[in-house]
Amino acid sequence: MSFAPQAHYPFLLPSPPHPVIFHTPKTTSHRYDPHESDFTPDIPLYPRPQHWRPSFPNKLVLPRRDDPIRSGRKRNRIRLVLVFRHPFPNFFARFGSIRVAPLLRYSSKTLPPIRYDLRYHLPSDPRFSLPASHRIPSNDDLQQPITTPALSCLLLWHRRLPWYIDINSSHPHRGVTVADVLSQLSAVLTQPVYIPEYWTIALPKEDRDRIRDSCRTRQTLLAPGVHTGSSVCRVDYLRQDVIFAGLSPSADGTFEIRTIPFM
Repeated sequence: MSFAPQAHYPFLLPSPPHPVIFHTPKTTSHRYDPHESDFTPDIPLYPRPQHWRPSFPNKLVLPRRDDPIRSGRKRNRIRLVLVFRHPFPNFFARFGSIRVAPLLRYSSKTLPPIRYDLRYHLPSDPRFSLPASHRIPSNDDLQQPITTPALSCLLLWHRRLPWYIDINSSHPHRGVTVADVLSQLSAVLTQPVYIPEYWTIALPKEDRDRIRDSCRTRQTLLAPGVHTGSSVCRVDYLRQDVIFAGLSPSADGTFEIRTIPFM
């Protein structure tokens, strides 16, 4: 049963699977108008969604190697927690044996290896480029494995996204490629956000306002391929940082999605 009074807020439909809609006509003052930023409906908020990653909004930080907690039973207990917390842990990445391919290897000290606007369905010029390589992307680039050695699945996360994102290889005899990452990442982030994922106590009002503004900005884009649906999408949680700029391996075997602001 929905916590939101449907009579006063008609855009709030009953609980999932109904998405959050921000494309409603102007009505009387007692109804929520998303174009009036100074008014927010006073409605009860949902509890934190159980399917969100446990460490959101802060990523889990492992103890240092010289920390006593890493010795003996406690060290094994930490590793065991990580194994069961993540559905597809990449054990090699945790020990530094897996490297991200240069085409997606992010570094804050250099130009981003790749630029791809995550608000679009498929990579296409000029929204898909390789700034660090100073060349036009080719089909060979898209078919390049993104890790050495190749992995059949990856688990991605972003500090502003409350969901883990699973990336699976599209071919049974090769690892995850650049095309797999871009297409599956775009498909996941253009999914609608459901009401309990937006009107939740886990999101401060300031964050909800920024997500709403990001949704409005996306709806104004008229370029081919952009997802301009009326509902809030997962990509809106990135706010202005919608340009995919590569991946960074994490200590627990997952990979962090690195993004930069749209300019």
